[in-house]
Amino acid sequence: MIAGLPLDLPHVPVWVVIGAGVIAAGAFFDWGLRRAADWRLGELAAAPASHLLIHHILFVTAFGLMIDVSAGVVMLLAWRLMHAAPLRQSFTAVP
Repeated sequence: MIAGLPLDLPHVPVWVVIGAGVIAAGAFFDWGLRRAADWRLGELAAAPASHLLIHHILFVTAFGLMIDVSAGVVMLLAWRLMHAAPLRQSFTAVP
C-alpha cells in the first residue's frame, strides 16, 4: 500500500531485497568504520557525523520498521520540514 491505496504490482524476487539489504548494511558499516578512523585520528567533526547517524537511523526506522511505505514517507517529510523551518519561530499571533 502507498498512501492507503492498494497496488497490484508483482513482488520483486527475494534475492533483490536481500541484495539491497546487504549493500545498505555494507555502506553503513563502511561509513561507521571511516568515522571510527576519523575519531581515532582526532579528525572527527562531531556535528556532521551525528547528523548523518541520525539520518541513517531515520531511514532504517522509516522503511525497515514501519508497517507500510507511506508511514516512512511521512516520517521523511517531517524530517525535511524540521530542517527547513527557521530556528527561531514565534507561535503567537503577533510576531
